[in-house]
Amino acid sequence: MQKLQIDYSSRVAQKNLASTLSCAEPEALVDRAPDAPPLTVQTDLLTLKRTRLYYRPVGPNPVEVGLKHRIDEIYMDYPFYESRRMTDQLQHEGHAVNRKRIQRYMWEMGIWGLAPRPAPQ
Repeated sequence: MQKLQIDYSSRVAQKNLASTLSCAEPEALVDRAPDAPPLTVQTDLLTLKRTRLYYRPVGPNPVEVGLKHRIDEIYMDYPFYESRRMTDQLQHEGHAVNRKRIQRYMWEMGIWGLAPRPAPQ
């Protein structure tokens, strides 16, 4: 029974170690040489999922970044613009956007239109 507990605790420690690795670190642990063991065996030994070896993070889209910068500029000038008015302004400037996209960007940026709210009673 004691051996089972030791194996379990070491297995948990291995899993915790593997879960703390960033996306780039698993590649450093895996040997991709032709004479190396298969990736499935290496990932099992390292308690990693094979998908972590193939994942490549994608950078932000430059068009999206530019649009978010423009939204921020408009918001600094007109903080009371909400998604509908912001969409109209951007469409007037020639951007092909819809309101849901602008809502999502504003939500991601943590901004919203300042408008009067009902007074507490």
